[in-house]
Amino acid sequence: MPDPESNSESPLSSGAAAPAANSNSRNTTFARIMRLCQKELRESLRDRRTIITLVLMPLMVYPLLSVIFQRFLFTTADSITATAGYVIGVEDEESAELLQTYLGMGHAVFLADAQKAARESGDREPVETLITEAQKLQLYTVEDPVDRLVRGEVDIVVLLKTNGEPVPPMLVPPAQFSFTHQPNSAASQQVLGIMERYLGAVNDTFLQQRLIAAGESTKSPLTMVRYAAEEQHSTNFSVASLIPLILILMTITGAVYPAIDLTAGERERGTLEALIAAPVPRFHLLLAKYVAVVTVALLTAAANLTAMTVTLYSSGIGKTLFGDHVISFQSILVLFALLVLFASFFSAVLLSVTSFARSFKEAQAYLIPLMLMSLGPGLVCLMGLEFKGILTVAPLVNIVMLSRDIFSGNVAAGPAAIAVISTTLYAAVGIAVAAKIFGADAVLYGGESGLTGWFGRPEKSRPAASLASTLLLLATLFPLFILLSGGLAQLSEKSIGVRLGLSGAVTIMLFGLLPLAFAVFSRIHVASAFNLRPAAFLSFLAAALLGFSLWPLAHELFLLHRALLGSQSFSPEQVDAIQELVMSWREISPLLIILTLAVIPATFEELFFRGFLFSSLLQNLTARQTIIVSAVLFGVFHVVVMSSLAVERFFPSTFMGLILGWVCYRTKSVWPGILLHTCHNGFLVTIGYYKDWLEANRVGIQEQEHLPANWLAFAALGTMTGILVFKYIVHQDEVIETS
Repeated sequence: MPDPESNSESPLSSGAAAPAANSNSRNTTFARIMRLCQKELRESLRDRRTIITLVLMPLMVYPLLSVIFQRFLFTTADSITATAGYVIGVEDEESAELLQTYLGMGHAVFLADAQKAARESGDREPVETLITEAQKLQLYTVEDPVDRLVRGEVDIVVLLKTNGEPVPPMLVPPAQFSFTHQPNSAASQQVLGIMERYLGAVNDTFLQQRLIAAGESTKSPLTMVRYAAEEQHSTNFSVASLIPLILILMTITGAVYPAIDLTAGERERGTLEALIAAPVPRFHLLLAKYVAVVTVALLTAAANLTAMTVTLYSSGIGKTLFGDHVISFQSILVLFALLVLFASFFSAVLLSVTSFARSFKEAQAYLIPLMLMSLGPGLVCLMGLEFKGILTVAPLVNIVMLSRDIFSGNVAAGPAAIAVISTTLYAAVGIAVAAKIFGADAVLYGGESGLTGWFGRPEKSRPAASLASTLLLLATLFPLFILLSGGLAQLSEKSIGVRLGLSGAVTIMLFGLLPLAFAVFSRIHVASAFNLRPAAFLSFLAAALLGFSLWPLAHELFLLHRALLGSQSFSPEQVDAIQELVMSWREISPLLIILTLAVIPATFEELFFRGFLFSSLLQNLTARQTIIVSAVLFGVFHVVVMSSLAVERFFPSTFMGLILGWVCYRTKSVWPGILLHTCHNGFLVTIGYYKDWLEANRVGIQEQEHLPANWLAFAALGTMTGILVFKYIVHQDEVIETS
């Protein structure tokens, strides 16, 4: 790794081309890794047990499942038919009588048309069908009809409301119908269609009568509104919910055998020691095995997904279970992308576990509890819970539930993005843990120090955290951040002062106390890990200048991102809630606002992102890569707002992360960045606090509009001045060091 201290060129500038020797070295390393991957993959695919899992299992499992599902559905349909009708739940007798009258009127219209057509053609089958259809509609007065619906005791719930307006004779009294139905129930959908046809016929007849009476209003008397039963209250068994779980379990099955064979199997055969002794970095060996396991898992996932799709289409059961829109080609691609992500995560977990085993049988014994635990998410998915909160960051559970929502065609962008980000972090941690265990001498020689070496406290102190430890901290911090920020959003009944205080406490705990405790336990030198070195006085002046100059540029990036998206992430209700929150700031002192929304976030976010994270990344990456990676992670964390996803914030937050990272690299200190971040946040908060006064004085600050050209010009001038001052500081430091 090149020494970042010796490079006086800006890591964000283009710089000179890399030396030919470095380029050749990278090409040689990449070629070596590719050869290792081909070797491991070739050995895995030669084994007949892998082929059985990859090819034969999908060919046998899905046709068998289709037969079972069809038998289950036909049995259910037969039991519904045996009950001699569709059960319609209403609240009281008066509603039942009025609804019966309206349905009778609509049925009479269709029956009259069918009888007329039968007299002309002689075909009475439509007449008999209508009579049978009407006989199936059974109205019952029940208590708590919606609860009865989600328990499967009724097929549909109809709530009726009349406005009591007097109407002339022969005309229909105005009424509003609310239908609460089960989207995944065939009987519920059928009775819903019948009732809407009948009541629609009543409306059509009424309009014809009104047209005859000249001058009368032609507004339909009957209004019909659909409501889907709330999913979180449903306890009905859903066959469709099993499909994502089956796909994921089959993907796990495809990865299990290669993971065992390439670690514990090689150790049992006595080839692992020879492989480790080869002049190849151990991480490259582990990476090749990981790529082989992931590839086999993905081939298994592709085979299972193809077999499932063909079975659903050919058997006709897919339309019954999901509907045409769910098994579209786009849904299949999205589901496969999720399987890629899941395979990357679970393959790393498998390699971590199997690397401890001394034999094939021992590895199988380790994996049995893991496979049994993998069944738990399926039970969660079948419970009909809503995909939000802790479920979005729970490993394996989030992928299963997100796959379920893809099949149902009801995917929310926020929880989906959180699930993808968290699983990506878990996969990175899994790879780091697997590399640590695979490279431990205890694994090769049968000792037990490998596990204690990973989880125990090291004997020697270090200047910065290792990349594996940092990934582990990130994977812990991100779900905690999601859960706690979502919990704060639920405290709307608390005063604004209490909410701001709790928000500041959460920021201190997550980005300050948690990394500090991690550093102390891991014997990491706090001053160097958090970049707490002193900085030149002039750097603070330049940081303050940048802090007050960058926000107009960040604001323009915000508008640019929103224009590219074509819409804003927040709904009108959320926008109103944010505006009310800003208005409530005026109830408390502006000093408390600046403390909790500017000083505390700026201080502790910088201590983590440009301190702990930055110093760890700089040990393994170049300066430019470190700045970019830390800035992207900084932008990702700022996308989550009020338990929702504000994608528009990614560009400006990442832009600020790039500047802050560059400042930290230039000064070798986190303190100027803290001041820059504080000035930036404080200025924006002050604008929000005094927004009414600024608008009254026609300053022209509006969130939806571009800032005036003179504002942008001053911002660009201040930014360039601040950057030149930092370059001057670094130049002076280099002159002093040279002399």
